[in-house]
Amino acid sequence: KVGDIYLAEGDAAGAVEAYVASRDLRQAILAIEPGNLGARRDLGVALGKLGQAQAASGDPAAGLATQEEALAFRRETLAADPTVVQYQLDVSFSLVDIARLQRDQGNLDLAEPAYIEAIGILDALSRNEVNNLPYLYDLASYSWELADIYLTKGDPAAAMPHADLAVATALSLAGTDPENLGYARLVMLSANRQGDARSQQQDYATAQTAYQTMADAAYRLSAADTYDRGAAWDYGLALYRLGDMKIALADYAGARVDLESAVAIRQWLVGQDPQSLTAQRDLAYAQQKLADTYYYENNFEAGRPIEEQALATMRWIDQQEPAQVWNIIDVVNALDRTSSYYSDPLPYLREALALLEGLESQGTLPENYRERLETYRGKVGGN
Repeated sequence: KVGDIYLAEGDAAGAVEAYVASRDLRQAILAIEPGNLGARRDLGVALGKLGQAQAASGDPAAGLATQEEALAFRRETLAADPTVVQYQLDVSFSLVDIARLQRDQGNLDLAEPAYIEAIGILDALSRNEVNNLPYLYDLASYSWELADIYLTKGDPAAAMPHADLAVATALSLAGTDPENLGYARLVMLSANRQGDARSQQQDYATAQTAYQTMADAAYRLSAADTYDRGAAWDYGLALYRLGDMKIALADYAGARVDLESAVAIRQWLVGQDPQSLTAQRDLAYAQQKLADTYYYENNFEAGRPIEEQALATMRWIDQQEPAQVWNIIDVVNALDRTSSYYSDPLPYLREALALLEGLESQGTLPENYRERLETYRGKVGGN
């Protein structure tokens, strides 16, 4: 328990020291009673906690090695008595610890099979005990995390069944205790992945439903603490994505309602920390999306000032972090968007061209912007 206290207090180094002592003690006990499965399980738990503390202390390589040792040990314990549910759970815990460490180090192909095996264990256990809420919680958590792996790898089709399972399971949990904010957060995270998977497959109607589920859950979380910036950010993101799907379905009036709310939330977040470049950038993105609801209705007079606000914000961000490539690209995109509201777009396009040519001369122009550069040259001239 000493290691748990250190870890909860943020003292990962102290936790490592405590868990090493616990591991050594468990090993000594097991040496006296090598056939004691309870002692074997205790050692597996100590190894798992040690691996977590090592990773938290800034040594993910050591953490991974210890977690793999814990997994091997727990597999041996399970093989000695496969009927013990706790031993099955212990294996799933080690698998997920390994999967998360591999994911965080960018080793998605190594994380994937560990997640799949852990989900298989939890799925089987939850089918045998359909009312076991901890099983369902872990099943939903692991499933949306695996969906996120596939989305990161650019495979939304593979992500969809795992995201769907996560949402169904999370909603089932939330139905047992509607006031449980932990369940609401699980619904939000799962629905976000489901919406992403569906939208990337161009299934915008189903994605809209998923993002509505995300927004409903995010609203509950933000309403529980109206000063929680993280909850507000999540709710703003949910509304942004919901509005985006409504635009894709040509429901511009419906999208406008969601996006106006997203803009208001992000304006509040900027007010809490005006120097936050992330908050300012998020606000500009929401303003651009809101402007789209007018642009697609050919209501340029209403959309133009919103678009110009976004451009002004992108310029400000670029001034705070000069020479950052993607800040410059954000300005280029904002100039391009703003130009479409004017009968004479050339002043904006000339500025965008100059920015891209500057990146080209420095050798930092992103490859996917070379075609844009040539397009601007064709429209306004250039080198």
